[in-house]
Amino acid sequence: MGIWDSENSGGGGTPSADIDYIIRVPAGAHDYDPTNYPDYSKTALTNGTQRGIEFDDTTEQFIEFDDVIDSDVGTVGTFEIYGMAKTWVTGKDVGFKLYTSPAGADSDIDAVYDEQPSGVKAISTAQDYMDKMTFAIDTTAWAGKKVRFKLSRDTGETDNLSGNYIIFFVIIRIPRA
Repeated sequence: MGIWDSENSGGGGTPSADIDYIIRVPAGAHDYDPTNYPDYSKTALTNGTQRGIEFDDTTEQFIEFDDVIDSDVGTVGTFEIYGMAKTWVTGKDVGFKLYTSPAGADSDIDAVYDEQPSGVKAISTAQDYMDKMTFAIDTTAWAGKKVRFKLSRDTGETDNLSGNYIIFFVIIRIPRA
């Protein structure tokens, strides 16, 4: 899944120092937690449909994905969420949690997850406009390891949006070390 950002690589070969390692996960290219998962949906639009994952506002639900991270990545990355409220309202906030569990060679692949909350993120003030939410993530222990990821909506105090929030796409960007 993860690749070096070829748009900024300077023509192939070894990636330059100013590019990011990128993991792209569109809706549907992930796995579900077997016990508590969000709904997969296709939102009808005027000009077609949009695939998405609908996280409800009452229960912590999870999508899961994993990747083997390049060994030459930095210690702080960016997590991006692209989505929108299923029912549009103004002045509301939503929050997410990214759980990570890195495992290297000769180590436990079932290690405890670390939790990285997004904090409060405002939703779009225009109906049917996509939100782009970003938050910094600690990638210190990821270099050269297989990392398991779980994403959930933070249904706690940071989230005052009633109803479902639909995620279309998530991206992790990690600068080169």
